[in-house]
Amino acid sequence: MRYGLSLPNVGPTAELLRLTTTAEANSWDGVFLWDHLHLRRELHLDVVDRMSAEVMRGFSAVPKRGAEVGGILLGSIEPGEVTIVRVEDFEAVPCSYSRGPSYLFSEEEQTAFEEALARWPGDPLAAATPVGYFRSHTREGMSLAAEDLNLLSHYFRDPAQIALLVKPFATKVSIAGFFVREGGEFPAETPLEFPFRRREITGEPPPPRRTMDRAASLLRIRWAAVRCITRWSFASRRVWWTPDC
Repeated sequence: MRYGLSLPNVGPTAELLRLTTTAEANSWDGVFLWDHLHLRRELHLDVVDRMSAEVMRGFSAVPKRGAEVGGILLGSIEPGEVTIVRVEDFEAVPCSYSRGPSYLFSEEEQTAFEEALARWPGDPLAAATPVGYFRSHTREGMSLAAEDLNLLSHYFRDPAQIALLVKPFATKVSIAGFFVREGGEFPAETPLEFPFRRREITGEPPPPRRTMDRAASLLRIRWAAVRCITRWSFASRRVWWTPDC
């Protein structure tokens, strides 16, 4: 490595990202961002796969904007000099959408959310415990709404508990962002967005594209198959086998 850039994790996130993209554009070999946070989030890939399916189910349920879904993040919180929050599972809590496609609760649904929380003990020694709240975000921007903040302050009071927003798109990969309390309050916007799909998170290469030769071969095979299937006679309403087979 000839050129590298080492940055402390302080200052505006947008400025740090600008520096990293500028370094890449000028052929620097690497950018190192030191982690000075006192809380680390770990998101299991299985959760990404299953939550993505849940988010897209809601997104495709309503034309144009799409319906939001949400619920409880489950996992563990490991306190220490650096607190580790592991998101290992989730429970979606249904919404009737009586107030539109946003994830907003009626009084009855608020009770259902409380009952869902009660099914998961807050004991840190339990196999899974509530570690935060998640919601898909089909609104403008990428920030927590007032009702999210009210829900978090009422049901997720542990300073280490987090929020996760996932913004789906029809033609590209969903993006997501974690929200962590800073000075006891959640920030207005997520510090850093990331693609919410296994392939982009792990850096796996995309599946190989079919070459023109392979596509032509498949077309010939399909045409041969078409010639070998039955032929319908509209006059006699009988099925005849083609003589080419």
